[in-house]
Amino acid sequence: MIRVEIGDALGSAGDEAEPQLLRPDRASAFLAVLRGHEYERLCTFVLATGLRMGEALGLGSQDVDLDAKRIQVRQQLRILPGERPQLTSSGGLV
Repeated sequence: MIRVEIGDALGSAGDEAEPQLLRPDRASAFLAVLRGHEYERLCTFVLATGLRMGEALGLGSQDVDLDAKRIQVRQQLRILPGERPQLTSSGGLV
């Protein structure tokens, strides 16, 4: 397993209450840290689309229309604290 320290690449956000957009240079640094990591494509997709992580993880094949270049967000994945997601035998989410 590769451990990725994202905070080291981006620097400290401090005690900011408001979420901040990533500047292009910080987004590039973030993606550089993830290069070759199993989550690289997911994080690139989230940055490119502006979706929240839960929205991206909640997408199914019926939500993506490649011909129309459209994504429809109908649900999001939420993992509650202290609970683990159920996985199929192939490792996919139930």
